[in-house]
Amino acid sequence: MESAMLFEEIISQFSYVGKIDRVCPLTNITFFVGAGFGKAWDERFPTGNDLFTIPREIVFKSDYLSKYLTASFGVFDSDLTPSLLKDVVYSINMQLKYPEIRTRYIDAYNGQHLLDRIKVIIKSNFERTTPLNHWNESSGKFELDKVTEDQKLILKFFAFLSEQQSGHLPFPQGIRRHFITTNYDFLIEIILDNILGEDDSMFIYQYRGFTPISVNADESLNILQDHWLVDNIIKINGGFEIFRNSPDKNVLDYRKKDFKSLISNPPVIMLPSKEQDYLDPYFKSIFPKAVRLLQESKILILIGYSIPEEDSLIRFILRQFAEDEADSLGKMIFYIDLKNDEVKREKLDSIFSYMKVRKKEDRSFYQLFSGKFTDWIKEVLQHAEKRKKRRKVRSV
Repeated sequence: MESAMLFEEIISQFSYVGKIDRVCPLTNITFFVGAGFGKAWDERFPTGNDLFTIPREIVFKSDYLSKYLTASFGVFDSDLTPSLLKDVVYSINMQLKYPEIRTRYIDAYNGQHLLDRIKVIIKSNFERTTPLNHWNESSGKFELDKVTEDQKLILKFFAFLSEQQSGHLPFPQGIRRHFITTNYDFLIEIILDNILGEDDSMFIYQYRGFTPISVNADESLNILQDHWLVDNIIKINGGFEIFRNSPDKNVLDYRKKDFKSLISNPPVIMLPSKEQDYLDPYFKSIFPKAVRLLQESKILILIGYSIPEEDSLIRFILRQFAEDEADSLGKMIFYIDLKNDEVKREKLDSIFSYMKVRKKEDRSFYQLFSGKFTDWIKEVLQHAEKRKKRRKVRSV
């Protein structure tokens, strides 16, 4: 059975809609999204290589960083490439981690300051070509200027999923969708906010794997989440809206900030490096939450994530969806990407190695779709519409 049809059948099976005569246990579906998810929304969203290729006019806006690049790497008035950026971040991280190898004029303060500057220029580079659609304080919403047909389709799809869940007492039923993302942007929040009514706020229904002390400078009301329609949104690599108030307290702020305020308090994001450093309190907080979410999910949907070999820790986290072959029973992975099915299968096999020995006719654990996310969505919604019409005919 083709991927989109099977997905719609699963949604229908576990949805609470039309099941007034029986209880539908809560079923967790987790979307794991990469750069391709942003591309599906807007072609201007960058891939990793695009984001980490930083023009010299942005790089050399920072005096501190330009001096370090010139003195340590012989870089003067040129673009910063992804490969060089990894070298630079690795060099600084190693000197912070091992004081005994620090160069003559690097210390704990200016080393961290250099990393902070890099975080700010990465955000600046993102906004150079891609709209972030910041939080609008007057409307209390993420506002979209002009919604394209593909964006309408994506909004319709996630609105459709929202209709399949119920939070009425005595317990939640149906489908609950969650998100894990490797992206820094806040596209997921924009989508969820725009499928709610004008008087509703998506922040009521969101758990980030940590509890912010404020959201957009307003005190966070959800110190303990107890709402039954809460979505998990876990950003594996941090996000442009996450800022540190103190070593153990973070805030969420989606409002637009100028360069000066970003320099004084840069966003909490993981920088590309030859050796990733996940010892920051933010990452130590969210990784256990990501693992538990994957373990409790029945369906995993990978969208636009290429599963690169260098993302070894993220691959390990993905494995927790079904660590052992026995864990895969009753679970399913939908992998939507432009790459051909054989490439996607090999990438999944590199994580779920026990799948290599399964016969091809017994590999329903993988459901592969080669094409655009919006094409897959279109097929899912078409099947859902046909089912709705059949249901109406039977009820007459």
